[in-house]
Amino acid sequence: MENPTSRPIDVAALEGHAGQLIEQGRIEEATQCLRRLCARPDARPNAWFRLLMLLEMQGKVEEAAAALGEARRRLPPNPGFTLMEAKILRRQEKIEQAIAVLEPAAKRVSGGSRIPFQYELGQLYDRVNACDKAFDCFLEANRGAAESPPGRRHDNRQTSEALKRIRREFRPFGDVSADPERAAPVFLIGFPRSGTTLLDQIISSCPSVRVAEERSVISNIGARLFQMANPDADTPWFVHPDYPALLYRAKEEDLAAARRFFWREHGLQPEGILFTDKMPLNLMHAGIIRKVFPQAKFILALRHPCDVVLSCFMQEFHLNPFMARFLDLSDAAHFYDEAFSLWDHYTKILDLDVHVIRYEDVVADFRPTAASLLDFLGLEWTDAVLEFDKTARGKTRINTPSYRQVTQKIYTRSSGRWLRYRKHMESVLPILEPWVLKHGYSMEPTGTED
Repeated sequence: MENPTSRPIDVAALEGHAGQLIEQGRIEEATQCLRRLCARPDARPNAWFRLLMLLEMQGKVEEAAAALGEARRRLPPNPGFTLMEAKILRRQEKIEQAIAVLEPAAKRVSGGSRIPFQYELGQLYDRVNACDKAFDCFLEANRGAAESPPGRRHDNRQTSEALKRIRREFRPFGDVSADPERAAPVFLIGFPRSGTTLLDQIISSCPSVRVAEERSVISNIGARLFQMANPDADTPWFVHPDYPALLYRAKEEDLAAARRFFWREHGLQPEGILFTDKMPLNLMHAGIIRKVFPQAKFILALRHPCDVVLSCFMQEFHLNPFMARFLDLSDAAHFYDEAFSLWDHYTKILDLDVHVIRYEDVVADFRPTAASLLDFLGLEWTDAVLEFDKTARGKTRINTPSYRQVTQKIYTRSSGRWLRYRKHMESVLPILEPWVLKHGYSMEPTGTED
């Protein structure tokens, strides 16, 4: 009888394993798995496409270009390879060449396959200041995503009403006991595309810091507390009318169990390590964080609200009930307003320890801005912070669409980008202007934009 351990691993099984690693943000492991898979003669186009995607995302441009050439030698023509060629050319700053490659290819694809082509073409048009063409591409891509099965799965009104209701019902807590066993974590929060990944890499450059990137542990704590209080409910905890009321009924043992779950999910940290949970939209969950970790510190990343909302509209996200709100520019602006209205309410009624840091200040005045952040965290300055991009390239786990940017040196081309799209954003500016002014920004050019 054949020894089953001697059989070659099935291609589909290897692809599935690589997909799981990607979902978990274990990028280096996924890359190695895909390299082994693509070395096989029976590797399929999807494996090559994923390998190219990961190499490009990590900034390994020469390796990605070589792998693309090998894929094209071994496999029939594939639209996905043309898309990756354009992405690699964009990495190489060959923008006009990338447009020449992608424009005719985009016309040959249809349906859901067209969506990533439109997102990429929009990014390319943006780089050459063809703003009308770029906006039209993002508009088409987002409409296609909204009409796709994942897009139709989400009801944006549900999350909108939940945020408004939580703000109305959230009230101060009584005294809450701190964790007697270990120091409270730090929470790195902000609206998506506000620079949280850049701040992650800056503080990760300090040897005594560990940052966990974009894991839904706090959301899962909310779900666990909700399930204990509502065992028969099938509604997501955040939109259920029993939240936030359930927090005021939670017992000390419930909160202790929540803390144990948090550390079990993230892994117990060695003595002397400052642990930071980076999940931007924990902005909305500051109340539950304050209940479970009353001594937690918060780093709030800010960026010009108009730039943030535009950037979210231009980004291809993995859709969930919140990311789906970026498929429509008006809904994205309302989401920003609702999320920060809730955060503003938290700051007024809860004793939160918060350090606010603006993306534009990091870009314009890096060293003092970074030093202020480290001082808030009680960390000594290290010159390794100045080479944060090396920290990013050395990461073995990453789960954020900003990864392409933070593996590069700081650039300013995204600051003030919204001004080039002002006519496209006129309908949402009244929603965002109060937050622009509250966060210390201007609705007019400041002279610092590229």
